[in-house]
Amino acid sequence: METKYKIAMSLVISIVAIFLIIVLINIKENKDNPPTITSKNISLTSDEVESLTNALNSESKSRATYWKVNDNLGESYPFEDIEKEKAQNIEELRQAFQRYELTVPIDDWYGKVNKYSSTQSACRASVFLEQDNIQLYDTLATKTNKLDLLVLFDMLKTKAQEHLLKFKSCE
Repeated sequence: METKYKIAMSLVISIVAIFLIIVLINIKENKDNPPTITSKNISLTSDEVESLTNALNSESKSRATYWKVNDNLGESYPFEDIEKEKAQNIEELRQAFQRYELTVPIDDWYGKVNKYSSTQSACRASVFLEQDNIQLYDTLATKTNKLDLLVLFDMLKTKAQEHLLKFKSCE
């Protein structure tokens, strides 16, 4: 039992050390990248603000598409489930906006997205939406070194990959 405790403590100490190294790297790198927006000792560059905005717009567009499919063709798999997951993703992004004291853009995507005549055509279009989301999150991850944003973009990418598989199965 004592050996398991020592192993667990060693693991915790290693994780804390890695976290501190990441924090120190972020501090050093931010000296070379001047902030453009400051909030309670936390700052974002204009690229990071644009990245958050692009992520929110992408998730909002996807959710509006799936919402419109549910409204026009009836709630069906996988649209109903993924629409709810997109709402959760949007909430995560809104929290990031609030954390950095940024104004959350208005979501007016419902009136801008296409209406589909069949579930199959909506699935086909949704495959492209999720592929675009995956590419977007890869790109956005290169525009920041902030751990919270990197974790957020990675989580959104993982969910987009899951959604892509679901949409490919209904094509």
